[in-house]
Amino acid sequence: MPGMTAGGLPYPLPSEPVRDGAAAIRDLAEAIEARGGGREVRAFRVLITPDGGGTFSQLFPGGSFKAGTVPNVTVTCESSASGIVVLVGLQSLDANGFSGAAMQTSIGASAVRGSPFWAQVIAVGQKP
Repeated sequence: MPGMTAGGLPYPLPSEPVRDGAAAIRDLAEAIEARGGGREVRAFRVLITPDGGGTFSQLFPGGSFKAGTVPNVTVTCESSASGIVVLVGLQSLDANGFSGAAMQTSIGASAVRGSPFWAQVIAVGQKP
């Protein structure tokens, strides 16, 4: 019978046969994965170039999350060459990516209009 950590993760006891090691490692891996709920975290920095109206689309690097699911996404904009960029909002979000609108505050809160800007993105969703 394996031991358990205070947090409930299984581990093999020194008295257990070595031949049971693979099963003990599998049990530990499954317990850890269950705690994550099958979730995946992706953090990335991306150069976004909005269209003339200030809207943009971005696919998730590394592929999609699980089809039919919607990940949680946080986007933080950095400054562009022509001013400070503020994300107005995400317009759509699905397992493949997101789209939204951005504005520049330093030039009268006008749309970015094709001026590229860097964004920091954190996306948490279900594994495919």
